[in-house]
Amino acid sequence: MVPRSPDEEALGGSLADFDSLVFSPARPALDETVPWSAPRPAEGLAGPPPCRPSPPPPPAPLAAPLFPDGDLAAVPLPRFLAVLHTGQATGALSLARGAQRRLVLFDRGAPVFATSNAPADRFGATCVREGLLDRPALRALLAGLRPGETTSAAMLSRGLLTSERRAALVEEQVKEIVWSVFAWPDGAYRFSFAPLPARERIALAIFPGELILEGMRRAAPLDRLRAALPPSLALAPAPDPAFDLHRLALRSREAEMLAHADGTKGVRDLVALSGLAEREGLAFLQACRHMGILAEVEQVLASTRRMGFL
Repeated sequence: MVPRSPDEEALGGSLADFDSLVFSPARPALDETVPWSAPRPAEGLAGPPPCRPSPPPPPAPLAAPLFPDGDLAAVPLPRFLAVLHTGQATGALSLARGAQRRLVLFDRGAPVFATSNAPADRFGATCVREGLLDRPALRALLAGLRPGETTSAAMLSRGLLTSERRAALVEEQVKEIVWSVFAWPDGAYRFSFAPLPARERIALAIFPGELILEGMRRAAPLDRLRAALPPSLALAPAPDPAFDLHRLALRSREAEMLAHADGTKGVRDLVALSGLAEREGLAFLQACRHMGILAEVEQVLASTRRMGFL
């Protein structure tokens, strides 16, 4: 049996409180509510992960089994998000690295709730940072919570927050917690397929493709991008992308770089042609690989695409 890493062991122990938050009818230990997203047509889980190179070379390291648990060094979270979207998965994703813990709930492939063991990630702390109330007011609010009442519900009932503002704050909170894991060089994950608990729900609209793209722009470390994208690596459109391009808000230089990615140019040339800074260009290309939009290919000369015989 393969020994489990300390992070994988932590998923079975320290995340017990998170598991009770998901599956127990008792009042959550944390101060958030479980959001809701509009249902989408359910599909079966995809077979191969979405960014397998094409034409197919020998199996890549990222083709390792993805469920139910594993190592984030082998399967980074952005790639995992693409797989969950493709498979329209519903359940709970637990993440651990050292003392850091994260929990993300998914409804048909879209993240609808996230929390962590960091006090700064709580809803009340977010409201303090946004200037909606100060710390003494937050302490007083928490002390006066009725049984089963959440921080956001209390603020809503006391006129400190509108329902629209609450939904926007929760959505941003979910994104920030997910993006924080994009910077982890390693760690452990565990996904549990299960129906979401029936609790108060906040309508969210988080598109996984935009979540991956913006998260890579914000959080991907340059050294890891350079290691994943050698200068001579050639990229071309993948045959079966996990996301439709028209649903992604591409910047003009990103769209131009994508148009140049036809298998005739290496990563260095693509970034140079785009005019983007190195980290910006590499982050976009790697996001496209995670989303199955681009795949590694054997580089071909541009002239061979126009060659004909009489």
